[in-house]
Amino acid sequence: SLLLGGGSHNRLAFFDDVYGFSFTPIAEPIRAEAAVEIVPDDTVLTDEATLRTFAMLTVTDADLDFTAPFALTAHTAGELRSLVLHFDTDFDLTAQGGTSSRFRTSPGSPPTHWKQTVLYLRRPLPLAAGARVEGTLSLSRNGNYERGYDIAATLRAGDGPVDTQIFSMS
Repeated sequence: SLLLGGGSHNRLAFFDDVYGFSFTPIAEPIRAEAAVEIVPDDTVLTDEATLRTFAMLTVTDADLDFTAPFALTAHTAGELRSLVLHFDTDFDLTAQGGTSSRFRTSPGSPPTHWKQTVLYLRRPLPLAAGARVEGTLSLSRNGNYERGYDIAATLRAGDGPVDTQIFSMS
């Protein structure tokens, strides 16, 4: 399953003050790229939403491009600065007399080389505990690089304005 959460994680804040100088213009092109990194669990502000579940024995090529709605609820107040994607993989062999297990790549799970995918937002969204963030996430494979994705995130916190941001992942 592919899951989405929201957090205050912002590696790009480094550019706000580099030895007393603002390098924020350098961060803007980086913000358009989906970043693969380990997200600290203490920066997660929301619950997680399942975007899509794939059955590995039956998934087709066409299933890998999709748009999914999401709704996240803040369990902690803070500034939503990023959307965080991760996946869970379930191995269930109980029907064959075996066992079942789950491999998770969430920020709260032990780190692996898979890490998480972070989508840094242009504008932070202040969230109170219990606030809802709703939207859609569209993933489509990049036409020039089959393993890359073009990602469009449209979101809205409460009654605030709707914002759409485009990311690329190569």
